[in-house]
Amino acid sequence: INDTTKVISKEIEHNMAFNYNDRSNDYYISDIRKLLNNYDYSYMINHVGKDNIVPTQCDMGAIDGSGSYGVTEDNIAILSLGEYRKYHDILNAIPKFTSQPQWLSTPMSMQDRAKTFVCAIGKDGIIEYMNSSVQDVGVRQFLTLKSSTKVSKDL
Repeated sequence: INDTTKVISKEIEHNMAFNYNDRSNDYYISDIRKLLNNYDYSYMINHVGKDNIVPTQCDMGAIDGSGSYGVTEDNIAILSLGEYRKYHDILNAIPKFTSQPQWLSTPMSMQDRAKTFVCAIGKDGIIEYMNSSVQDVGVRQFLTLKSSTKVSKDL
């Protein structure tokens, strides 16, 4: 797309809670976002170069339409529900892609009684929701690179 290539990690890179202490479904303040855009980003720029990573926008609208946390711009993110739907056939052709639950960035709702629930891909590839404090859920890095970027398969 526009001389860029969307990239997702082949394997789950981290197993963690969406938000350990805050119990919030807001991706903007999530522990996942902090990890990806600090530690993982530092690692990635050492391998592909800072200028080759194209920031990606993430729409944080709730699945039930009750509101939105806005839009983030991240160097490395996780899939949103919309992106999972868009790339569903490609992603599910990856062997063991759904071998364990993994987080999506999309909140279930902004209503008070559901503000801790986040969308996730279940082991069977079906969308489910989980409390943001559940700790053993997978995280796959999702980023955009310039199409001319050289990437080794060991990255």
